Amino acid sequence: MDTDNFKGEKSLLNQDMPYIRAEKARYLYLCVTSTMPHGISIWWEVNKNKYVTKETYLHTTPAVYRFDLAILRAAGPSGKWGYYWDGKISGFGVKSSEDCQIKWLKFSNSRINFDDRFPLICMIDYPEVIHFEVTRNCNLNCYMCRKNREREVRKIGVPNLDYGIFEKTIPFARHINNVAFFGWGEPLVHPQFHKFIDAIDRIKDRNDPSLANRQKPYVNFTSNATLLTEDMIRRLIKQGLNEIVVSIDSQDPSNYNFIRENADFKEVISNLQNLKRIKQ
Repeated sequence: MDTDNFKGEKSLLNQDMPYIRAEKARYLYLCVTSTMPHGISIWWEVNKNKYVTKETYLHTTPAVYRFDLAILRAAGPSGKWGYYWDGKISGFGVKSSEDCQIKWLKFSNSRINFDDRFPLICMIDYPEVIHFEVTRNCNLNCYMCRKNREREVRKIGVPNLDYGIFEKTIPFARHINNVAFFGWGEPLVHPQFHKFIDAIDRIKDRNDPSLANRQKPYVNFTSNATLLTEDMIRRLIKQGLNEIVVSIDSQDPSNYNFIRENADFKEVISNLQNLKRIKQ
């Protein structure tokens, strides 16, 4: 094993492997020792773009870090993002705090066990998507979910997500690529849903230097659009909501009103037309 003392950044590519594919190397193992608390992160380059994971800051030493390479994301030919590398990695390595001695153990497709002298620390990136089920209540009694929703509400016993809990997740949500308000209920019936909406610009905040090279989260929610007032529409646009998903079960008003009990087809279409007008 090669041992290297370094500060800052070091490449882990060698001449025998000028590029890496995730299917050929699922895990990266690094053995790290330090005389003081240390931080370490992984960086990689694709198409001249450089990406850096969040820093893992731990006091344990020595320790073996296992990093799941499958979570590294890079834009493919379609421009979309996926969980696996698509194409060549032009650069790959680690960043660390000072006074770290790093032994590059190996790339592997299997999980390796270590004894107590070298505790195994798993470094992971943030997930791709996070869903907040803000409520299980709904103002409609739709044919396809009325019994299921009632059963789920009774099972959980908590109809509304407490905004205070959501508030605590905002620093975490900033790292997510997609934040969605979605679940059994209708988000707009939550008595404090306006607070969730007003937090969107904070979720998209990129003042943190570690997030400078990350795309802003794509924020959306699912609604039946019956409660989509002009005031709410303007609030959503102002705060930077990316998408509202609305289900229209039929273009025939009578069929729609039968499926969506307590809804009115013409009212929903009018609300969506207002959304389009105000957005333009």
